[in-house]
Amino acid sequence: PKAAENEWMIKMTHSGGIMGVSRSIEVSSDGKYTVVGEIADKTISGELIAIEVSKINKIVSDSNFSSITKPQKSSCADCFIYGIETQVNGKKGVYQMDDITLSASGLESLVIYLRDLMDSALK
Repeated sequence: PKAAENEWMIKMTHSGGIMGVSRSIEVSSDGKYTVVGEIADKTISGELIAIEVSKINKIVSDSNFSSITKPQKSSCADCFIYGIETQVNGKKGVYQMDDITLSASGLESLVIYLRDLMDSALK
């Protein structure tokens, strides 16, 4: 079997906001994901369909993790905070953004994708 060109695992925690949200999602290059919603105390596991896997694969390979600035302390009181841990081809990274720093982070499309996935899983 040919090796996947990109093996990765990404975990994102989504916390903060006025409501004090706290939830996380973990997704890997094989399409398996787990969403944990701490408020509803729900854990949902699933598997992405092939087209979603190739979509997120593309987002991951387009995300330039090396150019991302290190985690910054959020100065925004009611912002959501997105913590991302990545393991891409054996290289680990930890990033943190909030609603304000997200667009400049280079990870916005990844965060939006994962957030939408969490939303639909926790419906």
